[in-house]
This record gives sequence, C-alpha cells and structure tokens, in this order.
Amino acid sequence: MIFILIYSDSILFISDAQRMKYPEHEHYRCGTACQKSCESIKRAPRLCSTQCIYGCFCNRGYIRASDDETAGCIPKTDCPQQTPNRSFLVQ
Repeated sequence: MIFILIYSDSILFISDAQRMKYPEHEHYRCGTACQKSCESIKRAPRLCSTQCIYGCFCNRGYIRASDDETAGCIPKTDCPQQTPNRSFLVQ
C-alpha cells in the first residue's frame, strides 16, 4: 500500500513537470548527475553515478555554458576554445 502511494505521487510530480515551461533549449527528464558543460568536456572524463536525477537537461546538440547547474544551454559548437594553459578565449 505504501508503494502504491509513493508511486502515485511520482506520477503526479512528473505530470505537473511536463506542463511547466522550461528555459530555452532544455527539457525535464530523468538524467545523469554529471551534465556536460563547456568546461567539463575539456577535462578528463570522471566517474558518474548511474542514479536517475530528475531535472532540466539540455536538448540534443546543446550543452551547459558552464559547470553551474543554472547556466543556460548553448550549442556545443558555441563553447569557447581553450588554449594549452587552460584559459578560455572570449570572442
């Protein structure tokens, strides 16, 4: 009985989330705790939990502008280039 109650609450939560308006180039789903960003793709890959995290994720072809979870999603091709000393070039 408890399982059914928790399960039905989850369905309501997901249904409400589907009706919400999301930032440009983002959608709500279950995804990784390690979202890719312009900064993270420049570093060596790290281990990441396979745990399902519900939240806003960038659409296909987009990536977070920085490691900040609230940073907007931009086309991956718009990430600034990095010089060998790991500083960013701003255009």
